[in-house]
Amino acid sequence: MHYHAEVYVRDTDNLQEQVARIMAPFKEREDGSYDKRRWWDWYVLDGRWRSVSGLPTTIKNAKDELTCFTLMIGECVLHQEVFVYNEEEPDKSYHRQLWDGKVKPILDSMGLTEGYLVTVDYHR
Repeated sequence: MHYHAEVYVRDTDNLQEQVARIMAPFKEREDGSYDKRRWWDWYVLDGRWRSVSGLPTTIKNAKDELTCFTLMIGECVLHQEVFVYNEEEPDKSYHRQLWDGKVKPILDSMGLTEGYLVTVDYHR
């Protein structure tokens, strides 16, 4: 399934490399073994979410209505829901989080007024 992420970067130099570095620790293992910290197996900048915010969007121009499934700011990763492996209840493995997907309130609460959001289409 495809998901929409917004990734915070300080500048627009080498966007591909910056996003790759930020996303790398969360790539699923090649051997398929489960690790709850790893949640993607493929991604592309923009992708099917191109019309959501464009590439990239300045923090100042981020719309109040902007939502995403995953928001990455430094080492802070927010998901609207997380996968928790449970052999006893495999159909109840996804759990909603308290975050509603709204980007602007998080940026404001972190005091971020400079930088950019890069739209990422990822698969898990």
